[in-house]
Amino acid sequence: MRMTLEDVRSELGKHGMHMGNKAIAECIERGVFPFGTVISTGKTGRRTFIIMKADFDKWLEEKA
Repeated sequence: MRMTLEDVRSELGKHGMHMGNKAIAECIERGVFPFGTVISTGKTGRRTFIIMKADFDKWLEEKA
């Protein structure tokens, strides 16, 4: 199952980690959050991500 940046933002907020979508996107792109990958960047700089829920859940459990 895949997640959107908004899904990640919501789940992080439930665990006390309040961040905006832009910050989450930057963290994924820089490898700070290993549960997602940038798969493309458009001409305008818009990025497309793949975020797998299983990878997110595993990361979150390790951080808890």
